[in-house]
Amino acid sequence: MKDKEKTREQLLEELALTRKRIAKLEEVESERRQVEDRLRKSEEEYRNIFENAIEGTYRVSPDGSRFLTANPVAARVLGYESADDLINAITDIPTQIYAYPEDRHEALRLMNEQGFIKDFQIRCRHKEGRIIWCSFNARIVRDDTGQVLYHEGTNRDINDRKQAEEALRKAEQQLKLILDTVPALIWQKDREGKYLQVNKACCDTVGLPGETILGKTDYDLFPAEIADRYVGADLKILNSETPELGIEEQHLKSSGEPGWSRTDKMLHYDTDGEVAGTIGFAIDITERKEKDIALRESEAKYRRIVDMANEGIWSLDGDFVTTFVNRRMTCMLGYDESEMVGRPVRWFMFEEDLADLQEKMGNRRTGINDRYERRYRHKDGRTVWVILSVTPLFDDTDGSFKGSFAMVTDITERKHMEEELLRSRHDLELRVRERTAELERVNGQLRSIPSKLIAVQEDERKRIAGELHDSVGQTLAALKYGIETVLVKKDTGDLAGAFELLERFVPTLQQSIEETRSIYMGLRPSMLDSLGLLATLEWFCREFQKLHSKLALDVKTRIKEKEIPDLLKITVFRIVQEALNNIAKHSRAKRVKLFFLKKQDSIELLVQDDGTGFDLESTFKNNPKTLGLPGMRERVEITCGTFSVESAPDKGTTIRAFWPR
Repeated sequence: MKDKEKTREQLLEELALTRKRIAKLEEVESERRQVEDRLRKSEEEYRNIFENAIEGTYRVSPDGSRFLTANPVAARVLGYESADDLINAITDIPTQIYAYPEDRHEALRLMNEQGFIKDFQIRCRHKEGRIIWCSFNARIVRDDTGQVLYHEGTNRDINDRKQAEEALRKAEQQLKLILDTVPALIWQKDREGKYLQVNKACCDTVGLPGETILGKTDYDLFPAEIADRYVGADLKILNSETPELGIEEQHLKSSGEPGWSRTDKMLHYDTDGEVAGTIGFAIDITERKEKDIALRESEAKYRRIVDMANEGIWSLDGDFVTTFVNRRMTCMLGYDESEMVGRPVRWFMFEEDLADLQEKMGNRRTGINDRYERRYRHKDGRTVWVILSVTPLFDDTDGSFKGSFAMVTDITERKHMEEELLRSRHDLELRVRERTAELERVNGQLRSIPSKLIAVQEDERKRIAGELHDSVGQTLAALKYGIETVLVKKDTGDLAGAFELLERFVPTLQQSIEETRSIYMGLRPSMLDSLGLLATLEWFCREFQKLHSKLALDVKTRIKEKEIPDLLKITVFRIVQEALNNIAKHSRAKRVKLFFLKKQDSIELLVQDDGTGFDLESTFKNNPKTLGLPGMRERVEITCGTFSVESAPDKGTTIRAFWPR
């Protein structure tokens, strides 16, 4: 009985122990479920991060041949729609992903040495076949025994950044080429006067390489007295915020000798619009300072520089696609810069010129400089003719052909002029024949001039004889009679009466001298040879005004003495003399205009009055020699000029003489 009860107690104890074990197992199971739940949530969170990361995330097999896992970003970077597409499509990463084997070799070397790579940039094959730039971070994952489990890492598309960097590099190369091509000195400084940038011409003048100059101040490079001037000019610009143009200042040549520069200095600004420093442009004018002939040479050099700056600049890459044009070039063809950059040069040409373009492209690739004429199509369709001065460009590192650089001069107007000259040839020949006929007619008129000259000479002699008889002759006769009277008084002892009578002769003698001077000045004023025509006209008009004070005389001369041919001087004087004398005698004018002018292609004389005038037709019909007009006409025509008269009763008279230059 006891044994049975004991067995029962044991069973109860075992049952209680079993229940405890079951409770413990249930507790363990609950903990396991909680761990599994936390693990599931952690995996979900990891998967969510993995799938939605902004960078590509991947795992690669230990041998690096295929993807084990990848997130959508990693797939999209390489052009695949999903991670599964990437994993299934790529079976050999070295040949399908790496565009260049050397990139893979370098990546493996770094991984083996470091166990990881960071921001490693390689060129990858996109699904579409094009090559893109990617940045990779990767590490080797090993187990406890050191065996490689897999490679894991991230990838990022940097293709846009690399393209921007390449475009910036090309732009910097083009800018450097342009700056180094210009013979003027160009530099840039910060507010402290440190050099930020210099071109080749500046380095050559200072005699130092650019890397030595950059970061230095003027006091580091030049003697103190020269540096003081440079710094003073810079401070003046910085303080006034006003550019200084045409500064003439000294500099030291690379030989150590002093020289002179003509400098323009202005401000440059930072991205916030604040003054960041100064920019300078200078040309050497040393020889201009030394002598006059050097001045002309320096000015010519400066003009050439300015002319070059006004030419078009056109840069092409190795495929002859436009990479850069300046404003002059865009204006020449009528396009915006954005419309030209990126387009091949053939786009602007005519179809029939493309064969010649192929030949010129071959010359560029072989390194041949060239200069030739070319026509291009303007945006509005018209033809633009230019002269191209072309220089091929080669890579400094491997010597490969990188494109060409051209200076372009517009010669369209010259071409049009050549065409116009050809078209006008027939007209010119016709005009030559007409001119020949006109010359023959004038030659006939010239043959009749000698007889007219004789008649004019005789008339002049009669006039002079009359003036001598009426004035000088009578005065001399009166003086003779008076002197005889003086002698009689002297003989009779009346010396006081004799001296008194002699004193009366002085005004008469003075008058006779003035009359004689008037006669010989009328023949040919001596001052015409000594002082010139303009001074003689001024004297004559002044004397004329004294005699005719009620007549208002308006005189304007707009010509220099050296611009008047010697043969015209006496002709112009005689016409003015005759015209003013006629006005004083016959016109009853109140105002007279006398204009003697030089125009662009002629010399013109005009004498105009507001007097009574006359009827030209009836006057010349009844008295052809009226007012000396035929003589004026002959004088003008003898000197290859044109003479005209305009007059009408109560309308005044205008006399014009015109000589072509």
